[in-house]
Amino acid sequence: GVAESTYYRSMGLSTFTKFVEAETFQVAASVTTEQIQDLNKQFGIDVISMIENALVNEVSQAINKHILSRAFALGWSNHVQFNNVDGQNLNLNLSTSASSATASYVGKDDTGYSLAVPGQIATNNFENQSTLQRRLFSRILAAANVVANRGRRGPANFIVTNAAVASALQDISQFTFAPFSNTLTQNNGTLYPVGSLAGMTVYVDQNMSFGDTRVLVGRKGADDEPGMKFMPYMMAESIQTISEGTMSPKIAVKSRYALVEAGFHPETMYFCFNVNVPTGGLN
Repeated sequence: GVAESTYYRSMGLSTFTKFVEAETFQVAASVTTEQIQDLNKQFGIDVISMIENALVNEVSQAINKHILSRAFALGWSNHVQFNNVDGQNLNLNLSTSASSATASYVGKDDTGYSLAVPGQIATNNFENQSTLQRRLFSRILAAANVVANRGRRGPANFIVTNAAVASALQDISQFTFAPFSNTLTQNNGTLYPVGSLAGMTVYVDQNMSFGDTRVLVGRKGADDEPGMKFMPYMMAESIQTISEGTMSPKIAVKSRYALVEAGFHPETMYFCFNVNVPTGGLN
């Protein structure tokens, strides 16, 4: 009787339109006719194809930098909002002597935001290199669960960091006293990507300096989920011209695309935290 007299809970559908403008990235290179002839005759190198491949790689790397810069900015904004709402701070201080500090990075609206890096959590009496590395793994798990909790779409599935942090994760991957799920390889030179960690693929951004020990944990979801969406309009179009005076070719590659932060609160799909490592590093 109660069910028959109770109205259904109603939901509606609202549609929104977001206009997207494609950005342009272009790069060019020129070669001389002598270079084309000499490299072809002496070494059998097709200079035009080699230059085109180099330009396409440059465009690809530039797009990669753009995407990661926005992902780190969104992740830092999510961390700041998480701290403001829940009063929690996931910045990690692994130094045995350094006091509390402040980490400042750019957020999603290109404004700098600062968060405290807590005082040292480790002491010389009970900590060693392996336990410090294991704390890093625990903090990554916490960040992944924050993505799942605040994003409400599912857990994180990728990690981006620099070579220093990745090396520490590689070193701890075979820690038998407290094993954890991972497929990280310890082979030298396999830094991008290095494997998986608790179901999350670990990538190394080779453009990050060895001292930039930020860690980005994020979720790449379906097309209908919030987050960053890469919308290519023209990926890598090659244009070739020949100089009238020298008859030397000039090659240009142009890419036009949009990087859209779509959906409600797209920053909740990413989480970025800072790691303060000991003076001697984690390796």
